[in-house]
Amino acid sequence: RDFCLSRGLGDVYKRQEWINRMEKVLFLIPKGIKEGQPSYERLIAFKRFYENKGFSVEDYEVPNLLSEKVRLLFLVYKRKYKYVFISMPPFSNWWLFLLPFVDITLDIRDGWSIAIKSGYGGLFKPNKRKAKLAMYIESFFSRLAEKKITCTPGLATYLNSISKGEFIYIPNGVSEKDYRKVKSLKKEYIHNREKPLKKCFTLSCAGQFSEYGVEKVKTVLSQLEKKASLLEAEVKIKLIGSSAEYNSWIFRWLIDNNYSFVTVEILPRMNKSDMYKEILNSDMCLTIIRDPSYDFGTKIFDYILCGKYIYNYFSGDNNFTNEFSVYMKSDLDVSCYDYPEFPKQYIREEAIKLKSNKLVY
Repeated sequence: RDFCLSRGLGDVYKRQEWINRMEKVLFLIPKGIKEGQPSYERLIAFKRFYENKGFSVEDYEVPNLLSEKVRLLFLVYKRKYKYVFISMPPFSNWWLFLLPFVDITLDIRDGWSIAIKSGYGGLFKPNKRKAKLAMYIESFFSRLAEKKITCTPGLATYLNSISKGEFIYIPNGVSEKDYRKVKSLKKEYIHNREKPLKKCFTLSCAGQFSEYGVEKVKTVLSQLEKKASLLEAEVKIKLIGSSAEYNSWIFRWLIDNNYSFVTVEILPRMNKSDMYKEILNSDMCLTIIRDPSYDFGTKIFDYILCGKYIYNYFSGDNNFTNEFSVYMKSDLDVSCYDYPEFPKQYIREEAIKLKSNKLVY
């Protein structure tokens, strides 16, 4: 018994020594992110990638207070973390880039200086002075990062131009789990959809709607009203998880403008399975983009995964339409089109694998 016990403890000690010798990666997790959010799932995918490559991966919540930052500094020094993975936003804790014994991997998921300069796609008043300061911060600290990642081609082009370095483009995409889930759901929902008694087109929008621009929404509604009236058809827009408060103005606006062919319904926030079912039961999808020069929105890959065309309300080409042109239509009746096969590079884990040689330390 003593022999077995000592042998077991020895195995434990050996394993602990092996873990101690492993290269450690500390992931800074933004406060408040939840399972199901693209930011959360993106971080989880990168964590699994480094774990599969043999790294010891641990989490730490992004510090805000000075005391929290001091504790983080002490932790990094005590645990001898060689690598730290930071995902932004929030655009903070740049001081970590100045630590001489740490290599930073910087993942930028959203525009900062470019968004401030454009007023977040027209949502706010542009601030050139603040944008210039943010650009200098991005440029300086990006040069100090060991590895640099971002999530859209537009952001990659912009960040490369101000940092004179290589930002790796890895799209948010969808998870392998969701890919398999939708593949299974499609068999049930595509063949069992109820046929409407009259001509009706349903468009689903998951997430933000007029929160990303009231004037953009008015443009979309006006276009859809004209197209529907020509077809003598009804257009029903389903907003999934959009803010009822921010979008309540739409109902009065439709009445005031005598729009009789377009209706809007605001549905509550749903789990992913229910969201996918709503999308699969729709004819098309709709997404409002803050700034198409760098933004993809949050659910574009889910729409494509479900095999749904995205309504094209843009008046010209931009980075968004260039990336997703084969999945976009300005027609309402898209039943005559053959939908492209879902690209494997839009599966998050596959996208990371494709760039693995640039991600491994």
